[in-house]
Amino acid sequence: MMKTIGVIAFTALLVTAGTLATTEPADAGTNGQHLQTCTRRRDIASARAWGTDYKGDFAETDTRPLQSVTAGRCAAFGDYWFKGNLTVRWYFSNGTTAEGHFYVPISKPDNNWWTAWYEAQG
Repeated sequence: MMKTIGVIAFTALLVTAGTLATTEPADAGTNGQHLQTCTRRRDIASARAWGTDYKGDFAETDTRPLQSVTAGRCAAFGDYWFKGNLTVRWYFSNGTTAEGHFYVPISKPDNNWWTAWYEAQG
């Protein structure tokens, strides 16, 4: 019994110390959303996005490759929190690009991920 309590206390200490050392996070789903961009097209290689982050500041992602998932092909940007106006640029394998403009809700009832879909036929 004593050993279990020590492990729980030590774990709580690590969690608390880790929380104090991190940057301020957005509250999940209440003041911004993580972003993923998806498409069913096979000729889009990567994507990036920019817009307003959860603090109201400008934020721009790096360019990330699209990965195959159940819904199609997606790039996830879980290390960003967006709200309001958002632009996504998709990079096609032939060197061309396309942009989409979106409005990201501040909160959602189900989770803290918002998806920007590229739906154009190709």
